[in-house]
Amino acid sequence: MSSAKPRLVPVTRFPLKGWWQVFFGLVLLTACGSPVPPSPPRPTPTLPQPTVAQPLEATCGVCHMPVTEDCENRFSATGPGTSVRHWCSAICAAAGYVPQEGAGDWFQVLDYQKKKMVPAETAFYLIDSQLEVVGAMAPPVAAFQDRPAADDTRKQKKGKVLTWGALLENLKKRPEFNSHAGTGQASQAR
Repeated sequence: MSSAKPRLVPVTRFPLKGWWQVFFGLVLLTACGSPVPPSPPRPTPTLPQPTVAQPLEATCGVCHMPVTEDCENRFSATGPGTSVRHWCSAICAAAGYVPQEGAGDWFQVLDYQKKKMVPAETAFYLIDSQLEVVGAMAPPVAAFQDRPAADDTRKQKKGKVLTWGALLENLKKRPEFNSHAGTGQASQAR
């Protein structure tokens, strides 16, 4: 009887026999593992629309009356590198406001209903109405950011709704304007 020797299978002496399998597995785990959260969308750049902070008490640049937070027809303006200028009423703003040279002059008025500062040159103004407007100087003028809001108030309280340009023309025809015309910044620019 012959003795059968067990058949030996040659062993590879290369210690990293399945290295490519390990490498592929790590790549697969990395690619399919926990997802990276998407970055938030970048905001679209817009022009700054600052709201001029109304101090508790300021002085009108034309008549030197106090401009307070309860003044419902106050105006403010500022620009890059300039201090905030204040006016107690529409007639003082008409006499005193002169746009600053260069870009970025923000001229604002208090919206009568929303109680926030809005761009004055695009607002709508209710004048010669029965609306009670708290302010330092006559005539009482209420500003509205939106035309429909101004028209609704006009239907209840009468008066006229005007744009900033039309309001300026209206105010310049009044005797009160003549007493203010020589005291403001606008008179110095004329």
